[in-house]
Order: sequence, then structure tokens, then C-alpha cells
Amino acid sequence: MKFQASVGSTRPDVFLEIAGKERQLAFDLNAIAHVEKLTGLNLFREALAAEVMSATTLRALLFASLLPYDDTVTLEEVGSWVTWRNQRVIQQAVVAAWAESIPVVSDDAPGEAEAQAVQ
Repeated sequence: MKFQASVGSTRPDVFLEIAGKERQLAFDLNAIAHVEKLTGLNLFREALAAEVMSATTLRALLFASLLPYDDTVTLEEVGSWVTWRNQRVIQQAVVAAWAESIPVVSDDAPGEAEAQAVQ
């Protein structure tokens, strides 16, 4: 069980080896919406802390973060991959994928002026 992370494209490259396969994790808007639907959490407001993550939240986060690259997995299947032995590594990978999916906003970010004008 291992994971690695690097950023360089629209989606971050966070990989997790689980269930005999290396899988890529990412949170696009659809993944975030899946987590919100499954858990009731508002991920735009809630901080993800591995130390306080429930089993329901971990399963939802892992499931949703897999969907951008593999939409064939099921919630129950993903839940069966998580054990006491690997849950910490999975939590770290999911939190890394979430952190890498959050855009870095700078003063000269493209589109910022247009967004302010619409408000």
C-alpha cells in the first residue's frame, strides 16, 4: 500500500495502490458533489482532517476521488478495499488528493476580475 502525489496538470496526480492496482485520485466538481450527497458535508466549508474522519466519510471520499478516472467502481466495492491495516494510508492519499485539487488563488488569477464584475 503506497501513494504518491505530484501536480502539473488540470487534475493533480495522486496515486494510490489498492486492491492490486494503482489508481489515480482527484476531486473535480462531480466528485465533490458525490461526497456532499453521500455524507451531507459541504466540502467547500469543511476542512478534511484524517484524524477525525468517519468510516462513512472516508469511504465516500475514496469512492468519489476515484470516479474522475474510473467510473466503474461502486461504493460498496470501494468500501471493501478499506481495512484497519490500510485506512491510514488511504486517508493520507484522499487528503492529499483533496489538497492538490484546491486551486491556488493569486492576485492576478485569470478570470478573477470577470468573477468580481458579475457579483
